[in-house]
Amino acid sequence: MGHNNLGRALFAQGKKDEAISHYKIAIKLKPDYAEGHNNLGNALFTVGKTEEAISHYKIAIKLKPDYAEVNNNLKKVLNQSEK
Repeated sequence: MGHNNLGRALFAQGKKDEAISHYKIAIKLKPDYAEGHNNLGNALFTVGKTEEAISHYKIAIKLKPDYAEVNNNLKKVLNQSEK
């Protein structure tokens, strides 16, 4: 997925809002793309959009239940939001 890869590159450069835009395009083009939902969740969490991040993590888990990375990300976010 080109938009997902571009989002990752932009996120690595600290361009979080641009990365989020490309992740959203990636999952709009392919709604069942678990990795895209995970990456979008990560980016949203870093900009303080915790509830939206959790929503995308849950979508990714529904699409790919054995996806360890997203399960770990969701647990991390839930633990931090409880503090």
